[in-house]
Amino acid sequence: RDEDPLLVKDSMPLLLKLNELLVEKDPENHELLAMTGKMFIIYSNLFIHTPAEMLDYREWKKQAEMYSRSKKMYMRGSRYLKESIETKYKKHIDLSDSKTLDIKFSKDDVDTLFWLGGGIMSAVSIDITDPFISSLRQSGIDIMLKAYELDPDYGKGALHEYFIQYYASIPAGMGGSAEKSEYHFK
Repeated sequence: RDEDPLLVKDSMPLLLKLNELLVEKDPENHELLAMTGKMFIIYSNLFIHTPAEMLDYREWKKQAEMYSRSKKMYMRGSRYLKESIETKYKKHIDLSDSKTLDIKFSKDDVDTLFWLGGGIMSAVSIDITDPFISSLRQSGIDIMLKAYELDPDYGKGALHEYFIQYYASIPAGMGGSAEKSEYHFK
């Protein structure tokens, strides 16, 4: 709602660090953990990843640095969101093994799942060649599918938008599907 986007951009790092200090003081607050994770992912997307994509090809070094930083911010946010779920459900989650996500989630968890899956998949999209990041791909997809199962209309179609792009952008051998993409479009 702020009329000055640069003011918002300039204030975000302070807010992120402030939230991290609050988490240190209250590490069992799953809502605070989730909000902190979500803020890191939003910051990364709005102020690092998207601007990096807009750079001219001649600025490839700066772009590579921004992508690297963005990936780290996505993963930092994802760690907070993962901790939020672990704290709420008192269960350890290994994101490289989607079988550890066998939690009986409720509709109240959709927002956290959406941002966790989105953060992971955003990091994957930046650097599929990173062995650790690419090992999280299946969990990222599974998390988004869990969110969709709980509330397919979350965020006024945000999950549908995600799956339109996801199914349309990957090869069929990796799960891509024009039919599924069209289904979510409709």
